Formats: sequence, C-alpha cells, structure tokens
Amino acid sequence: MEQNVVKHLNQVYKRYAFFRGDFRKCIYEYENEREFINVWTTMFDEYNFHENEWLEGIYALREKLFAAYRKQTFSGGMNNTQLSESLNSELKDYLQSDYNLVQFFKHYDRAIEDKRYNELQDTCDASQWLPVLKAKVPILFHARYTPNIFSKFQDEYMKSLIIKVNGCEGNNFPIMYKVSKYEHTREHIVKVTEADHISCTCMKFESMGILCCHTIRILDVIRGVDKIPDEYILKRWTKTAKVVNIKEIDGQDIEIKDSKLIIVNRYRILCPIFVRMAAKASETDEGYKLAATCVNELSAKLKQIMEEDHTNLSNG
Repeated sequence: MEQNVVKHLNQVYKRYAFFRGDFRKCIYEYENEREFINVWTTMFDEYNFHENEWLEGIYALREKLFAAYRKQTFSGGMNNTQLSESLNSELKDYLQSDYNLVQFFKHYDRAIEDKRYNELQDTCDASQWLPVLKAKVPILFHARYTPNIFSKFQDEYMKSLIIKVNGCEGNNFPIMYKVSKYEHTREHIVKVTEADHISCTCMKFESMGILCCHTIRILDVIRGVDKIPDEYILKRWTKTAKVVNIKEIDGQDIEIKDSKLIIVNRYRILCPIFVRMAAKASETDEGYKLAATCVNELSAKLKQIMEEDHTNLSNG
C-alpha cells in the first residue's frame, strides 16, 4: 500500500517531511479503533486532505488495510496484500496467460507438487534444526515451535525484558496490568482472569498466534513462568502440526488411503531416525565404516524390493 501512497500522493511526500512517518503509523502502529480514527482525522485536518478521493477510498476499506482492525482477526502475521503478492509470486513461474484450460491445470498441478516437495524438505530440515538461543532460559527451551515461529517468539521474549509494569487495577479478577516499554509513555493493558486466561490490547496472540512481550512479562510477574502455557501454543506453529490421529466416532483409527500422505508420513518418521544414526556413526572411524557397510546393504535390498514391486505391477 505504501507504493500506492507514493504514486497517488507524491506531491504531498515532497511537501511534508513528516507525512510518510505519520501515514506508516496509521497502517501499522495504532491498535485501537478509536485511537486510529482520532489520528486519521487529525492528519486529514493537518494536511488538508478533505477533498482527496483516493484517501477517502482507502478509509472506506480501513477494516481490510489497517492494523487497528486486522488485529482482531487471525492472519498469521500476514495482511491481505501480502497473501495476494505471495500467491502471485508463486504462480507466475508456472502459468502463462495464453494457456488453455488443460495446460493451466497441468502446470498448476506441477506447482502444487513442487510446493509439497518444498514443504517436505522444510519438515526434514526442522527435524534436524537446533535453535540458537539469545538467552539460556527455560521458556525458550520449552518453545516447541518451527524455526520461523521460534525466531519470532524469541524476539518477543527479549522485548519482554524491557517491559515495565506501571500498576494494576482490581483487587479481584479480572486484574488489569498497565505495562509499557522503558522510556516509552504508550501503555498496553494486560488482562488476567480468574481462570488464568491472559490477553493484551495489542492482540498479537489473536492475530499472530504467539504470546506478545507484554503477556510474557506479566506471566513472569504473577507466577515466574518457565514454560509457555499449553493453551497458548498453537499446534499449527509446532513441528508436529501434521501429526494427527484421525478417529471415527467410536474411537477406532481411520485407515489412511491417500498414498501420498502415507509416503510423507513414512518419510517424517524415518528421516530423524537416520539423521541421529548418521550423527552417532560419524563420531568414530569404526562407527562410520559400520554405517557405510549397512547403508550399502540396505540400499541393495531396497532396490531389490522396488524392482520386485515394479515387476508385480507390470504383470498385474
């Protein structure tokens, strides 16, 4: 959206040095609807935008574009524009405008297969990944996130170290804690209920799915948190996101009939096993030679099995 701002308000950019910063704050920083509307109105008066049709159109779409509205909806940290740009970027290398319907689906299927392969590779990499900790504290050891989400959560933890508690309201639940960054006047309100439910006015958990620095600070204050409460770990952000036990109503396991899912599941199980074996075998010369010999034997047996299966399929 900022590129469109430059395009439509180029003269304003040149005339007012502070406009760009003010507009960026409207997009990303203001988390409360009332606060956003007040600032937007003030900006319109200050820069005399009351007859600007483009900005009026942007304001009409405010619920889709500005953080004050997006934070109330889970987005995984991405806005609508980013999702659209990501999809367009992924497909442009596979599709052309002159493809007929058959060609379109053929190349679209190729794009999906490549995405599945990349996802499988990421799963394998994550099984071998060891986090680089900025602080050796229990809560970071406990964070069972994928690499990307762990990095974001660790950043929130580090930010929590400079969060100060300015006071609290309420002798009984719910208790409202006022917090802010050191040397900053802007406050956030962290609410703690009797059922130990915690929420923050920044709404990072609601929109991103990880605890914010404000809630981490309050959790540490009220109970010396050494791990993330289970209810605040979304399975979609963990290494076991795809591990599901599908059951019928009577509790019986459902047989998985999708051959691709079966292959992916086998790969997920075998990959970390062989990685651990390779790590152990590499520690000694004897272990390395033993592993190399066994791998050659195993490879020969697997080749034989595949040839037999191929023969059976051909005869069948």
